[in-house]
Amino acid sequence: MVNDLRSLCENTCPFLVKFFGAMFEEGTVKVALELMDMGSLKDIIKLGKYNPEWKQGKPLLPEPVIAKIT
Repeated sequence: MVNDLRSLCENTCPFLVKFFGAMFEEGTVKVALELMDMGSLKDIIKLGKYNPEWKQGKPLLPEPVIAKIT
């Protein structure tokens, strides 16, 4: 875990969740990360399935976009 936290601290990338810091408290490690308010990729795909345009062959997120994200 120390190596992972060190890597997050030393490296920045616009495509990764931002790391703000970590602390050890009462036997647990707490990590402060950027808020990703859209949820997981699975949640975003679910939203796309309920898009009215989805039935017309126009998904909210086209497959090439999803491929780039993953």
